Amino acid sequence: MEPQGKKALELTHREALRLGDEHIGTEHLLLGILDLAEGDTVDLLTHCGVTRENAEAALARLR
Repeated sequence: MEPQGKKALELTHREALRLGDEHIGTEHLLLGILDLAEGDTVDLLTHCGVTRENAEAALARLR
């Protein structure tokens, strides 16, 4: 596994723990990827207008 992929999975797990969820879902993965703050995937998401702040806000509305 590439170091950036491993880091994304670690951050994904942290997000699930931070939010108090027992299972890791796509929302945790999205937040974990956005926490990387660099890389092609983050660049693509940012280019499409997806930021950590608006992803957090959308998640809060859904909970």
